[in-house]
Amino acid sequence: MVDGLYANTMYNSSCEDVDFTDGYEDLMMVTRTQGDLLIVKNFIGGEFVESERFLDSYNPSTGEVWAKVPDSGEAEVDGAVQAADKAFASWAHSCVSQRSQLLFKIADILESRLEDFAKLESLDQGKPIWLARTMDIPRAVHNFRFYASYILHDLNKSSLQDQVGAIQYTLKEPVGVAGLISPWNLPLYLLTFKIAPALATGNTVVAKPSELTSVTAFHLCEIIKEAGVPPGVVNMVFGLGSRAGEALVAHPKVHLISFTGGTVTAQRIRQVASRQCKKLSLELGGKNPSIVFSDADLDKCIATSIRSSFLNQEKFACVLVEYLSSERFINILRAFSDRNEGYFMSPVVITNVADDAAVMQEEIFGPVTCIVPFDEEKEVIDRANNVKYGLCGVVWSKDLSRAHRVAGKIKVGTVWVNCWLVRDLNLPFGGMKESGIGREGAVESVEFFTELKTICLVASSISAADNAKRTYFEEEISPNHRRLKFSAQKVTERRTHSERPNIVLILTDDQDLLLGSMKYMPKLQSLLVRQGAFFNYSFVSTPMCCPSRSSLLTGLYTHNHNVHTNNDNCSSPQWIQQYEPRTFAAFLHSSGYRTGYFGKYLNKYNGTYKPPGWDHWVGLIRNSRFYNYSVNNNGEIVKHGDNYYADYLTDLVANDSVAFFKHSKQRFPTKTPSWNLAPNPDKQWLLRQIQPMTPQYKMFTDLLQRRRLQTLQSVDDLVEKVYQELNLIGELENTYIIYTSDHGYHLGQFGLIKGKSMSFDFDTRVPLIVRGPGIKHGSVISNIVVNTDIAPTMLEMGGAAVPDSMDGLSFFRVLKGTKEGNSMDSRGFVKTPVAWRDSILLERGKVSKKMIKDRMREEKLTLMQQSGNQPNLHLYLNPKQQKVARQCSDPENQYPCKPHQKWYCAMESGNARLYKCRNGDHTEINSIQSDQPQPCTCSDGRIGQRVSYPREHIRHRRFLRQQAKRSDYFPFYVTGGFQLRRCRVLSNETVLCDQGIYRDYDEWLSHWEQLEDMIKEYRKVLDDLRGIREHLLSQRPPDNSDDGMDMGNGDDEDEDDCDCDSDWSRRMQRQKQRLQRRLRKQQRDEERNQRRARLMRKNRKSCSGHSMKCFSHDDDHWKTPPYWTYGPFCFCSNANNNTYWCLRTVNQTHNFLYCEYITSFITFYDLLKDPFQLYNVAKTLNYGVLQQLHEQLAAAKECRGRECRHKNPQLRHDPGWIPNSGDDDNYEEDEDDFDEDPPEEDPDFF
Repeated sequence: MVDGLYANTMYNSSCEDVDFTDGYEDLMMVTRTQGDLLIVKNFIGGEFVESERFLDSYNPSTGEVWAKVPDSGEAEVDGAVQAADKAFASWAHSCVSQRSQLLFKIADILESRLEDFAKLESLDQGKPIWLARTMDIPRAVHNFRFYASYILHDLNKSSLQDQVGAIQYTLKEPVGVAGLISPWNLPLYLLTFKIAPALATGNTVVAKPSELTSVTAFHLCEIIKEAGVPPGVVNMVFGLGSRAGEALVAHPKVHLISFTGGTVTAQRIRQVASRQCKKLSLELGGKNPSIVFSDADLDKCIATSIRSSFLNQEKFACVLVEYLSSERFINILRAFSDRNEGYFMSPVVITNVADDAAVMQEEIFGPVTCIVPFDEEKEVIDRANNVKYGLCGVVWSKDLSRAHRVAGKIKVGTVWVNCWLVRDLNLPFGGMKESGIGREGAVESVEFFTELKTICLVASSISAADNAKRTYFEEEISPNHRRLKFSAQKVTERRTHSERPNIVLILTDDQDLLLGSMKYMPKLQSLLVRQGAFFNYSFVSTPMCCPSRSSLLTGLYTHNHNVHTNNDNCSSPQWIQQYEPRTFAAFLHSSGYRTGYFGKYLNKYNGTYKPPGWDHWVGLIRNSRFYNYSVNNNGEIVKHGDNYYADYLTDLVANDSVAFFKHSKQRFPTKTPSWNLAPNPDKQWLLRQIQPMTPQYKMFTDLLQRRRLQTLQSVDDLVEKVYQELNLIGELENTYIIYTSDHGYHLGQFGLIKGKSMSFDFDTRVPLIVRGPGIKHGSVISNIVVNTDIAPTMLEMGGAAVPDSMDGLSFFRVLKGTKEGNSMDSRGFVKTPVAWRDSILLERGKVSKKMIKDRMREEKLTLMQQSGNQPNLHLYLNPKQQKVARQCSDPENQYPCKPHQKWYCAMESGNARLYKCRNGDHTEINSIQSDQPQPCTCSDGRIGQRVSYPREHIRHRRFLRQQAKRSDYFPFYVTGGFQLRRCRVLSNETVLCDQGIYRDYDEWLSHWEQLEDMIKEYRKVLDDLRGIREHLLSQRPPDNSDDGMDMGNGDDEDEDDCDCDSDWSRRMQRQKQRLQRRLRKQQRDEERNQRRARLMRKNRKSCSGHSMKCFSHDDDHWKTPPYWTYGPFCFCSNANNNTYWCLRTVNQTHNFLYCEYITSFITFYDLLKDPFQLYNVAKTLNYGVLQQLHEQLAAAKECRGRECRHKNPQLRHDPGWIPNSGDDDNYEEDEDDFDEDPPEEDPDFF
């Protein structure tokens, strides 16, 4: 037996030399101090125990003794078993989550010392350091983490027998003391493969590593002690198999044996263990065949065969090669075996050997392989099976049908096709024939280390006063480490329903509805959708995490709780003081409910406090990922690492929430038609800039969706755990379960590779499912709801009063209406006693004062450029300014004045103003609209600035103030019944009336008569006004002072029209300097942006875009599979001006989305014709409809409390006002393809 194989020279898969002599002198210093030998000690009862007898341990690379290993016997083994038996009772009843955390901690410490353990393993066993560093130690770490995670997911089986009122379920109980014996070829790797599942399932352990390789096992005991594993749970004895090993197998308190090693030793173990009927798991030797067909990829096959035959004394010692390729195969391996450097045995290749030869039948631990040719497929299968072993094998062929066929006929436990040593611990590993008994893997190891028990409960036999003693494994948090202690608690379990219903809210993060994520959640479909009510039109008020969650907690719209982004006011002092005490949790808590919160809270939650209203609190601190995060656990900060298996947030939330119940009881993305549809010239600014996705972006969306769906699998398991726990404690039928998401998501829609901040349905429409008492199973409800409705609904479910301050409307009455036969129509709309609202507000972002001023300035500057042919809504102008804007958009009101023109429009200091045409104005050609002031001459000869029109406006106001003070002054008013204007004169001088006037003669006649009456009344008013004007002209006073009204005869130029109080030239010079400074600053900004762009193109280290929000991604970003390996990229997925307010309307006749953006851009999508929101048809709507939608949206933006719950007023226009564009190119799809009302019995809809 050669232990030191290739400690000096080894070969990689490309047959290149790799030298490992460097570093051996430093390696020796790891375990020696001033020439002393390393003394290995037994680990018993949590302490290291001195031994009297020792064995020599040799360094395989030098042949020198470098360590002393205990030569343990029956006494040492008995002491270890007694310690394990004593610790078993408390460890077996410990909490699964606490055992999991201990295993994770062992893995973390071991990983932090990976380099030291790799050197020790190389020094003790003889393998190359690189091999221990890349395989042995990492796999040992993975073993602990895998089983630490697996036990959190493992579920017991249950069965409900309604006919007899019985519940049957299974329990997996630990067996007891486990004896573990591991080999020398993979010392730490195979030892941890036994220890990890044994500890995870609640067993205590007595392990005996090989006496040849005991050093890493000895140092593992130090880590186990440091991690805080209770004394006696893990014990380690070292020594010979004939003394320590046999004593361990024969001990009566050892209930199972897991052994990896030789077949002869296994036969002795079976003989001794059979006397006490102990459970056995035996992983034994192998003579593993590697079958190579002529069509195989020989380059890959030969390189892999070299590794499988010669690496670490592997067992692939027989290569069967088809004749057509055998000569080339043999020549390459012979060339490899001729390399002989260093002091160790060279690889040996044997050919022309008979099948019954010893080298073909017996296991050889050394660099020896046999190569034999074959002709036919049947022949090679027979020859591969003509050995007593059956551990594993390899088949090499490009013909996958043949590879599959041959793999099925080889009598081995594992077959690799065109690869080698690819392992997944979820799948079993073990051999046939003399290669072993049993299997090792996730399910198989858990089954081996546990005993299965079935329990049957009949409801009539359960007493409401039953008390049960349960042992809980509690956790104390210290500043440096977690300490564990045991305590017993007496818990009273109530077996009757609560007086009031339980309420469970499951809130997912970023889960879409329209991309098909629910198709991959079968448990959710079965347990909640088919047993509850599904809201077909459920929305969030804003597609941003913190604002959406704030709305859900408080029942308020964004404009009322003032959390507009994930940064602004998110968990700020204002939120903490004003809004956090008024969440639904606070109201439910005050009404007597016990409340608990588990998982992500608000993005900026800092974890320094426990929010009011929550009895049990496990809140995620800030917006961390699923790993490398911290949580506030009822006031204590608990940190979690970056390992997927150890710290996966979804699983921790599931386990903590299920524990809370117990304690309280005491495939690829769905590509919609909008996918990669870019650019979009009819949509907002951002979508006009986005270009079609590159192949790299497309691969990213596919892989990201795959990762999202993997996460939802855990959420699906969480739903099942909650459902089963409620069922087990008898509270399922007395519990409302609400399932929803904080917002939707997009992956490639309109070319946006990922995100969640758009106004479209894929970002705002979310799943909402409610299961509970009084709800009809399988209901699909079409009434529109929003996440602000959840808080008042939960309060009404709990019997608490809904505060008037909440904006949301409880949909509890809608749920109750599903039970009433005549309350729901064929389209899923539930009729309620009070009419249900049909529109909700969607809003994103906050408009600062600066932004409002900028928008007003831009709108004012564009007023004079509007020809009037296209009506516009001026969103940021007051009513007076809007009136001026409409007048200025009329081409008849432009300067210079024409004969009979009354008014003209001019720009003054950036503001639009209306002035009356004076005599001679139509003949003057001045530049009143020019930005430059006009000069004038003062009485003293100085040059001033002409400001005649503004000063005329001032004189008008003075005159009116003086007239109002006169005793004979009285105001006059226009009286009469001015009705709602059903006809309008548009800016292009066309007249548009409501459709009803054109269709109904009676309406036409009625409006005609109203107009006639209005004309008569206005004529009377005009006559009165003319009389007053004539009277004023006849009574004009002789003093023509500034306080009088200048009637505009135009004969002289008043000095007051000239500003002579300041030096105009100096003022103009300062204005010019300011303009120059502004231009220089703009030039510097442009140059800086150009430099940034050049730098980004040069080294791709920067990821930014003008007015865009961008992100970068690279191969190191994802720490868990599936990994991203397609290189770095940058993508801009959002814009600074993506602020909007939208009206989302769904009723029996309409389904549309109307939005106004901060840029004044307007969108309108008719989802009855265009369900995927591909076409913005806002330009096809008439002005009256746009104005009415604008007013309705403005009211929604300002609503508070009860105002937000009222049903919106009906449109004043005919139901057919949503136009058909008449352009067949805009609506190529058939309307039948977009049926918004799925059949209730269709399980694949979701």
